[in-house]
Amino acid sequence: MLIQFAFENFRSVRERVVWNVRARDEIKHKENQYVTIPNVGKILRIAGLYGANASGKSTIVLAWLFFSELALKGRSVDEIMERIPFKLDPNWVQKESTFEIVFALKEEVWIYGLQINDEFVLKEWLYKSDEIVFERIHEKKPSIKWGNFTTKRSSFFEFIAEGTRANQPLLAELRTRNADEFNEIFLFMTTRFTTFSPLQSKKFWMKVIHLIEIKNVSFLEELSNFLASLDTGITRVELRCDDSAIQKKFEKKEIKSSDLVRLFHENKKLEFLFFHGSVALLTKELSVGTQRLIDFFLVLNYTKFVAGFAIIDEFDGSFHPRLSSKLIEIFLNSSSQSQLLFTTHNTNLLDSELLEADGRWFVKKNRENASEIYSLAEFQPEKMKELKGELEKGYLFGRFG
Repeated sequence: MLIQFAFENFRSVRERVVWNVRARDEIKHKENQYVTIPNVGKILRIAGLYGANASGKSTIVLAWLFFSELALKGRSVDEIMERIPFKLDPNWVQKESTFEIVFALKEEVWIYGLQINDEFVLKEWLYKSDEIVFERIHEKKPSIKWGNFTTKRSSFFEFIAEGTRANQPLLAELRTRNADEFNEIFLFMTTRFTTFSPLQSKKFWMKVIHLIEIKNVSFLEELSNFLASLDTGITRVELRCDDSAIQKKFEKKEIKSSDLVRLFHENKKLEFLFFHGSVALLTKELSVGTQRLIDFFLVLNYTKFVAGFAIIDEFDGSFHPRLSSKLIEIFLNSSSQSQLLFTTHNTNLLDSELLEADGRWFVKKNRENASEIYSLAEFQPEKMKELKGELEKGYLFGRFG
């Protein structure tokens, strides 16, 4: 699970900001709001980030996307980093950018970070439970220090280190070279994290369909029930194919998830039909809000089955405030291991019981127009007592920045 994400000098962020989702001991949480990991502690399952337009909420999401893509895929031979430093202060344009993630994997805490400029990876580090896995520093050329984690194949890892370009993260190179010792890290960072985007890719649809149906549950029935429960007017969902033989299988309900994956790979023309009574609508004919509900359904089930983490920018976009609350309730009751971090303008959630103080975060611009983030739990207890039940009002009147 994600414990913390920190970065500095990226887009609207200048100094280091930290989004920490460790549950605070002094705050009483509901059981579905956190997960207790042995040797690690309590980790929040949900946290929301508030802020005015152009305050820097999306910067948090973009920083994660940039960092994860760079760490896992790297850069080609002549490719630059394509980072965007904080440009409103000339002194920071040429400074390095730093990214770091702290996460729990099999009851152990891992820390992975990158420090880069426009051309090189300046520093890179990976620690497991306070022990060095590797540390990398770029001076005249990359220098890498290995810990005991790699001693069984030290010559192999030294070979990889020598062949790692200055603009290539070592983690990405290890993944390219199929370094099996790091498979759990690769798997964790590639399968456990997802973002929320309008009508996810066909590949993502297939992952979710397969995950649901290996539990002996019909994907179409699950999606139909989900949409019907939220008063969308949709009573059932069906699939249609332009191949008559396949269409007959659909009608007889003889298609399995493995068949669907194959059909998508064969580029068969498949269309989802959403029925309002006897009237069928195509996906493109649905309202934007309903399309986003389908996206949420995909993310909800993906994180549930892989015990994953989703970060959603503008979670409440196209949703009624009450619907947003309902979706969070559904998420909290769906699984004990999944995590959801989101940015929002829905102030109704501030006074709800769905988020505790350490799960309510704010972003604001300081006097130098740089974004800063902080949680409600950082405010004095006396001030919080004054605003009990009126957090929404306090936020709207600028009490939290």
